[in-house]
Amino acid sequence: MKWTALYTVILLLSASTAAMADETTRLLAEALIADDLFGDAAVEYRRLALESAQPEHRSACFWASAYAYWRDGRTSVASDMLDLAEDLSDEYAKQSLQLRAEIAASENHWAEAEFYLRSLSTDSSDAAMQNGILRRLARTQLQMGDASAASATLSSIPANANTELAALETYESGRDKSPRTGGLMGIIPGLGYVYSGEYGNAVRSLILNALFIYGMVDTAQEDQWGGFGIITFFELTWYTGSIYGGFDAAHRYNQERLLSVAEEIDGDLNLRPDFAKFPVIRLRY
Repeated sequence: MKWTALYTVILLLSASTAAMADETTRLLAEALIADDLFGDAAVEYRRLALESAQPEHRSACFWASAYAYWRDGRTSVASDMLDLAEDLSDEYAKQSLQLRAEIAASENHWAEAEFYLRSLSTDSSDAAMQNGILRRLARTQLQMGDASAASATLSSIPANANTELAALETYESGRDKSPRTGGLMGIIPGLGYVYSGEYGNAVRSLILNALFIYGMVDTAQEDQWGGFGIITFFELTWYTGSIYGGFDAAHRYNQERLLSVAEEIDGDLNLRPDFAKFPVIRLRY
């Protein structure tokens, strides 16, 4: 009887110590998240998952570790953690889909992100969350090159989305620059940059090419063929750079035009879990 009581006390003390250790690890992970030390937080949540015996709790910990790895830029490890979370429990299936969409978007896998977001877009149980998902979906569709689908998605948002729709309409009424035209105009040094509005690069290209062409002419007139060969080599570099620069400037113009309206649609959206309720996973934008 005496030994049974002692054994019970030891078990209770061990359980209490383990619970205190888990709580300490959880608080440490939350503090690391608050300080943007996501890589360290991911390790702590992973430790919690490995030490837990309850499948639902382990699943939540692996999900939190996936979130932290994603914020740390380690998307492949984040996907692995989500796989473990989903294998243990389907309680957080929607939260996993949302995080998978964010991971796919951060890797520019827009079609994959669109698939996950579309599967979540019909859930109206949380109006604020649904609005965030629809805005994310609209941005993803725009990144895929489907501005009309993005417009339809924004129009379906119950809350006021007039600003985002206006930005999208302005984008649709504008025109992209043609990289081919930019490259062809670059045959005249600097003109390809002018086509895409990069006037500073245009002036630099014009000055550098003019200087080297002058050097070629001057050395040729002086029969300095060694210097002529060297200067010609460098001028060919600058001249081909002008052509490629006009091509690349058009791509940059188109990307910046797209990015500006995409950021307007996204606004200040930022997916964050409410760790105060952990191990229950509650997400918010």
